[in-house]
Amino acid sequence: MDWNFIEENYPNYYSCDLILLSDILRRKVEGEQISNTNKKLISDWDVKKVLTNLEEEIFLKALFSKSKK
Repeated sequence: MDWNFIEENYPNYYSCDLILLSDILRRKVEGEQISNTNKKLISDWDVKKVLTNLEEEIFLKALFSKSKK
């Protein structure tokens, strides 16, 4: 995922809950620390599958936003 592209083109990048969720899931997949609250939130999820779908949605929204500029 080209996060520079996403950051430049995703609407409201710095205040978007989907971007935050993607970051949490990415940290979980990469074995980094996440809060206990976040662990509970995603405990029953197929994290890799949800992350893949979420990143696709984020990329498409950034691409669509760029095409409107």
